[in-house]
Amino acid sequence: MINFRFHLISLVAVFLALGVGVAMGASFVDRATVDSLRGRVDDLDRGFRDRGQQIDDLEGQLRQSDEQAAALGEPGSYALDGRLDGQRTVLLVPEGTPDGILDAARGALTNAGAAPAAVVRLRTDLSLDDDGAVTRVRDRLDLRTGTVNDLRERLLDLLGVALGRLAAPTSLASPGSTTLPPTTVTPSIGTPTTGSPAAPGAGPASASPTDPVAARALLSAMSDAGLIAIEATGPAEQAFPAGAPVRYVELVPVGSGGEVVSPAAEVAVLVPLSSSLSATAPGSLTVAAALAERPPGTATTTTTPAAATSVVQALRQGDTKQRLSTVDDLQDPFGRLATVFAVAAGAEGRVGHYGTGPGAEAPFPTVPTG
Repeated sequence: MINFRFHLISLVAVFLALGVGVAMGASFVDRATVDSLRGRVDDLDRGFRDRGQQIDDLEGQLRQSDEQAAALGEPGSYALDGRLDGQRTVLLVPEGTPDGILDAARGALTNAGAAPAAVVRLRTDLSLDDDGAVTRVRDRLDLRTGTVNDLRERLLDLLGVALGRLAAPTSLASPGSTTLPPTTVTPSIGTPTTGSPAAPGAGPASASPTDPVAARALLSAMSDAGLIAIEATGPAEQAFPAGAPVRYVELVPVGSGGEVVSPAAEVAVLVPLSSSLSATAPGSLTVAAALAERPPGTATTTTTPAAATSVVQALRQGDTKQRLSTVDDLQDPFGRLATVFAVAAGAEGRVGHYGTGPGAEAPFPTVPTG
């Protein structure tokens, strides 16, 4: 006969054993899970610390690289020393260009031995966006072209030809490029108006200049009309002295997104002007774009992509790209080196497109000889 007390004790023992087993099992699984998660957290923490150290090391290397690159552009640097000795440069600067961009370009050219650069500032009236500018152009330059667009096209073509007549001659012979003869522009029909230049051989203000004398006269007329401002020791005759042909660097200030930030640096102005100048004097023009403001805390190298500048992109297409050089990162040390080398290469008959943006062939050209 089964004793009820014994049966009760047995049942209690069974349930107690089950409870103890469940508790022990649960404790074991929980500890294993915690240990596993803790191990993963420790691994992630070590990984993040290692990656953080690597990032700090890379940023230090980038800063050192930028400092070394900047030193290459300082006075006396072997990279620039004598590269532009004997070269007279003129900066084509849209009105509204930040002083920092202008100073960077002028400093790089001067450090390379170029003569102090004169500045031709392109005024906002070149875009002919107001009736007053249109009237002054028609009256002062005797341009009777029908529409405003036609008038702007003719005006920029005249300016490009005039600058080209004062450029140092170059015969393009770079590998892969086409040697293009200077473009002959048919003069428009017009008669001199009151106040038009009367220098010997200058001809009507509306006629395309065929020699340096006529080119200087036309530049003076455009200066009088408020279309350009020549900043040098004197008027056009002193900014472009006889017997001193020049090479040009055209500045394009852009925003971080690639938009042109100067009101006088629109695509409708700079692209046709550059095309006309380079067609008249192939190899004499280098177009350099620069960020108006660098995002704070950024470091750049030759692998940092530059903004896709609308003006530079337009000039890197078609026949025009065979007649001029472009640089898309003038704001960076390597970009300033590229600008100097591009000007020097142009004197040897070589053109190219440099920087880190779309269409660039290399960060900078090979160092010219001589």
